[in-house]
Amino acid sequence: MTGISGKRWLSGGHGIGAVVLLLAALVASATPPQPPVSLQLGTAGQSGSLNGASGKILLSLSVGALPEDKVSVATLAVAQEREPAAFKSARRATFKREFAARELQQQTRVEVPVEIDGPGHYEIDLSLRGRSNSGGFSDRLIRHVIVDADGSYRVLDGRQWTTLQRERREQRFREALTKDPTRPDRRLLNPVTAPVPTDIAARVTPSDVPAERQTGVRGTGPSPRQRQYSVDASSRAWAPEDPITVRGRLLFQDFDGTVRPLVNVSVNLWDDDVGLDEHLGSTVTDWSGNWSFSVNNDDGWGANGRDIYYSFKLENSRWRVQDCDGIDSTYEWESGSRDDLDDGVVVDFGSQTGSGSPKPMQIWNHFNQAWNHVSGTGAQDPGFVDSCFPYDATRWDRFWEEVDIEEQYNDGPDVVTHEYGHAVMYYAYDEESPSPGGSHNFDQCSQDPGLSWSEGWGTALALSLRPDGAFNWHQGDGGRAIEAFRSSCRTGERNEGWVAAALTDMLDSADDTNGGSENGGRNAHGDSNNGQRVPLSAMLRDTLWGSYHTDMLDFWYSLAGELNAPQSVGAREIMYYDWMSVPEPTSCVASRIVTVDTPERDTTLANLRTFRDKALKPFPGGRQLINLYYRNSPEIALILLKDKQLRERALTLVQYFARVGDALDQHAATERLFGRGEAVVPREVAQQARDLIAALGKGASAELARDLDSVAGALSSVEGRSLDDLAARVAQTKSDRAGTRGGSLQQSAHTPASREALKSEELRKALERR
Repeated sequence: MTGISGKRWLSGGHGIGAVVLLLAALVASATPPQPPVSLQLGTAGQSGSLNGASGKILLSLSVGALPEDKVSVATLAVAQEREPAAFKSARRATFKREFAARELQQQTRVEVPVEIDGPGHYEIDLSLRGRSNSGGFSDRLIRHVIVDADGSYRVLDGRQWTTLQRERREQRFREALTKDPTRPDRRLLNPVTAPVPTDIAARVTPSDVPAERQTGVRGTGPSPRQRQYSVDASSRAWAPEDPITVRGRLLFQDFDGTVRPLVNVSVNLWDDDVGLDEHLGSTVTDWSGNWSFSVNNDDGWGANGRDIYYSFKLENSRWRVQDCDGIDSTYEWESGSRDDLDDGVVVDFGSQTGSGSPKPMQIWNHFNQAWNHVSGTGAQDPGFVDSCFPYDATRWDRFWEEVDIEEQYNDGPDVVTHEYGHAVMYYAYDEESPSPGGSHNFDQCSQDPGLSWSEGWGTALALSLRPDGAFNWHQGDGGRAIEAFRSSCRTGERNEGWVAAALTDMLDSADDTNGGSENGGRNAHGDSNNGQRVPLSAMLRDTLWGSYHTDMLDFWYSLAGELNAPQSVGAREIMYYDWMSVPEPTSCVASRIVTVDTPERDTTLANLRTFRDKALKPFPGGRQLINLYYRNSPEIALILLKDKQLRERALTLVQYFARVGDALDQHAATERLFGRGEAVVPREVAQQARDLIAALGKGASAELARDLDSVAGALSSVEGRSLDDLAARVAQTKSDRAGTRGGSLQQSAHTPASREALKSEELRKALERR
């Protein structure tokens, strides 16, 4: 849900809100895999009173294991901290208990003490870690104890605590506005920035993303509510006279104590004025956390130089982190001001961070890493993805279209990336999902195949970003092994663990064996694709994006058509090894038959796919043509297989459009080929295509004949047109259909005649020869 978060408003008892919340509950959401053992906090001790605001509170906790997993050992460790803040940790361990395996076969109740030594805010961290027969695991809860001066206390979850803080800031703002309605102090709505101590700022750990992979974004300006209480002066804030340089650096403390740059956050510059403050401009931090502005010193008539301050917020053009607390709930912090500036001065705010908990900034960093990986390595920008932290559930919420994260997953980058992967699949599939949602784990042998595919994809994406071979619920827990996955399930596409393992095996270079047990994969097969890895871009950009797949097998049919011969052989072996029931791929058999005997077939097919992706896939009419090919490809392949001359004519056309695809992939080559206004589809090529269409139509089924007529019509509309002309027409088509669903690619939706053609022994042998 882009713009505002309405969850808090809807839960406030409004009639229409109750209806919307009911509808939202009916829309399935994608959640992370359940760990083998989980923690649940009872209601006892959630509120009460202490004598003198000091004493002991008991939290009632239950611990229990899933029936599918055999847990060998688990340890509960509890720590608490009073008034926690970045770089000022006073965390201390307060409780520890080990559990034997037999205790976890049923729910075991534990009373956890919390020591209170006066009014204030206490953060309680309950962490469970252990090992099972399938690897390491962890679960974690965070609670906040708020103790008032009279001794009354409340135990809040992360969402409730964040709401309470925002309500307090809102109250201060309203009180100030009531006293002086002419000067609303917008800064009261947000917490303040805090300086990073010099010795700590000197220990910054730079990003481990290589410089050539560090992708930038566009920043965002003030929110609608902030604009209500300010003046937009950005268009007149710069002039060559009297320039002021303003700069700074934003850092944060990660969950492991490491100091890191805060990357790709939006920074807004302000001038503190007597009435409404002026907004002077927006930028984003770079991959070192640095930001800078240049503005003039025009503070208005009679003023003595600008009074500069800045704000930064966890939002940009590609994602944001909001606190789920209503309108304008994006995390934002405000600096102090530097007043009465002289002309030509350099204002350096130094290294700063957001005051209070660093957890929202840690979540932001997880999203930055995930987006940069998907856009760079995956070669597909997924667009804007919203998020809500901390919420009372962790999931991809399809109703609100946002990633919800519980507070305890600030140290769970795999979980955050897994949920981000659900968002990527949702937008790749034109806002659809194959998964019914619901709870799930790695050892369920009969999952819905759509759920297995969706969850396996999310897990594999997390491991492609952090290739340590395991899915970690919380960093450092050992995790469930996905590389060298082991399970007694023999149901590949109906188990999310095997789906994640197959995708990971295709992506990585490690060659696995089953170690003599079929719990690790089929005998006589293996993960032997070293040197022929499947790139993430082939999975995401070339196969997922703009398509729709019901399960892992459906995805495989599509992916196999994108791979060259050595990649396809290795990936198919992996599918067998990881217990998939894999038939022969069927989406692109016609082009494979046409090129089967040509020595440059892999290059030709790769360039043909580029033509498809760059010339056809980006607009609805092009995707319709692609789908016409997909559903008729096996029938066309069988016709071509029986007529060598017809196959040679088809090869001439395939090679022409492959050359166009190769040119479209290189700007200089595109200019050489079409820079003088030459036709993309010249008259002679169009005539060759018409002749081929006519020849194919002689033995075609009714469905193929009808689709060939559609192709002939499309051919007439592009014949003789230049690249610029076609680009303008496509842009106009996309503009006319803005906001409408574009239609997904259906690689395996064959016509009856094509399904029959796939049964042909002649066709099967020809494909095997390839």
